[in-house]
Amino acid sequence: MPVTLTTSLLSRWSIGAALLIGLLFAGNATAGGHSGGAAVTLETFRGVMRCELTEDGGDCGTSEWVMTIQSDGSRSIRVINKRDPGGAQNNIFLRVDEAFRPIEGFASLYNGGEFLGAGLFLVGPDTLTATYSSADGVAEQSLSIPSRF
Repeated sequence: MPVTLTTSLLSRWSIGAALLIGLLFAGNATAGGHSGGAAVTLETFRGVMRCELTEDGGDCGTSEWVMTIQSDGSRSIRVINKRDPGGAQNNIFLRVDEAFRPIEGFASLYNGGEFLGAGLFLVGPDTLTATYSSADGVAEQSLSIPSRF
């Protein structure tokens, strides 16, 4: 059953942080007796987070999310943020390993039905690679990263 949360006006970063915290709260699930073989989804959580304006309680959008915990301990979260007014929409996917180290992420942004851009983020043992696209084209950038960041 979906969970509905009512929040005051939050920035996109705050909502993202709240979803990542939710991902961490699910950290106590384990594979519990899984004998190997094909990947098995252990748990799936779904929810909707509503945003309301603090001034008048008006609707400022929703975030629909689905989180899964896999038998290898990795976790994935998929989010669709629909923002009002203006019709902004973000599609986000994040995946972490069993130790909650990021593996990959993807985000795309639309506003008023117009595609604004997208980014793919891949985390290697010591490198973060970002590929992003917009109306200006496609670019890629890599940075060295520590094992824990």
